[in-house]
Amino acid sequence: MTPNSENSDQEFIRKLKQSDKVGDAGEILTVLAGVAGGAAAAGTLATAAGVTAVPFLTSAFGYFGIIFLTATPVGWIAGLGIAGGFIMLAIGKLIRSAGKQDQIRQDIIARLNKKLKARPAGSLVVFDPRLLKDAIDALLRQGMIEPDQAERIVGLVVAGKLDIHTAMIRLKAINSAV
Repeated sequence: MTPNSENSDQEFIRKLKQSDKVGDAGEILTVLAGVAGGAAAAGTLATAAGVTAVPFLTSAFGYFGIIFLTATPVGWIAGLGIAGGFIMLAIGKLIRSAGKQDQIRQDIIARLNKKLKARPAGSLVVFDPRLLKDAIDALLRQGMIEPDQAERIVGLVVAGKLDIHTAMIRLKAINSAV
């Protein structure tokens, strides 16, 4: 690898680590939609909560015959706008995270499928352990292996450190060496 290509690879990795501009724009638009939705719902929610009038001012002006029209308090509009923005931000983050997890799952599936395709056809063999025992017993009777060697072979197979198929090949090689 040349130093120039290594630098370009590092630059490519750096750019990949930067934030996704489209995703960031979508997140901002989602928050703005939440703020707008919260502010728009403020009047309805304030009316439902019964806080659209300022009672002492309304009665005082009513006493003097002045009609006082109140609107939704500014605090409700701002508060519900902020709350709507936070809710939509959380929903946007949740959706983005779920998309990343879906991609990770797809990558794992692709790697596993690649491993399965790379495995030679018919490599999955169910092997009867009695065949290993019979082969070891025969070699022990003939004096071709020692009992401690037999125990070691069986121990390795049981521990999963030696494939049973490989063990059989080695035992056959010992038997045919004579």
